[in-house]
Amino acid sequence: MKRNNFFLSATAKLTLGLLFVVVMSFSGCATTNSPAGTKWQPKELTERTRRAQVTYQEIFGDMGIPLSRTNSELADIINNFIYGDVYNQSDKLNKKLRALITLAALTTHQSWELLKMNVQGALNVGLTPVEIMEAIYQCVPYIGIARAYDGIEAVNEVFLKNNISLPLENQRQIADNERLEAGRRVQTEMYGMTHADSIAPDRHIMPFLSEYCFGDFYTRGGLDRKTRQLLTFIILANFGAEPQMRFHIRGCSLLGWNKDEIIAAVTQCMAFMGMPRTLNAIAAVNEILPD
Repeated sequence: MKRNNFFLSATAKLTLGLLFVVVMSFSGCATTNSPAGTKWQPKELTERTRRAQVTYQEIFGDMGIPLSRTNSELADIINNFIYGDVYNQSDKLNKKLRALITLAALTTHQSWELLKMNVQGALNVGLTPVEIMEAIYQCVPYIGIARAYDGIEAVNEVFLKNNISLPLENQRQIADNERLEAGRRVQTEMYGMTHADSIAPDRHIMPFLSEYCFGDFYTRGGLDRKTRQLLTFIILANFGAEPQMRFHIRGCSLLGWNKDEIIAAVTQCMAFMGMPRTLNAIAAVNEILPD
């Protein structure tokens, strides 16, 4: 009798548990069945917010964001600022380049949910999977693989949802024993750098820099060198690495980016890196590239 009572009690608990899951699922409270987000629409319609809505839909379509459901006021502030103000502040950058800059900034800040959303947006505006992945790869030598690793996984997740086969086609263009020579050649062509032997205790660092940053990454296909240089500057600006950022401002100029384009690229990141780093980056651009 006790065994039967135990069986009936266990069965009743299982039935109640299943009923609870079903009820919660239909109520939208179960995390496994809850919507990824609610389609964003500005709460107040003005010229600015209509502009934001049009730009947002051009990039993301009807894709929702969780903040629209849980923190709708903040979603309104941020989306109106990014897509109503920032995207329309300058015509110096097209949507593809803005998408690459955004991907580099979000990877630098390890903002994986926003990164996944913007990878989908990048595909929507016409970037190829290789271009997207190479923008993430370009972050690796500057922020470190520890920070970039999960970003690569986030990109892979979006690619698989879009039936994009992995791995992507190989973009390596040099042999392993050519890395140092190729890296130094890139440094010389981009910055006019010369290389000399050193006896300093840290003499191993400069060859590593030439091989790794420039030999392994700047020589890859998928993105041209000019684009990689702008992304490197953006990564360093978002990372707050000001001495290196200042050096790469000059590099951007040497590769053909003008001052207005560089400032537009910084402005594109304003909502992601915040005002202090934005102002620091623009001050550095003004100092290094005076009118």
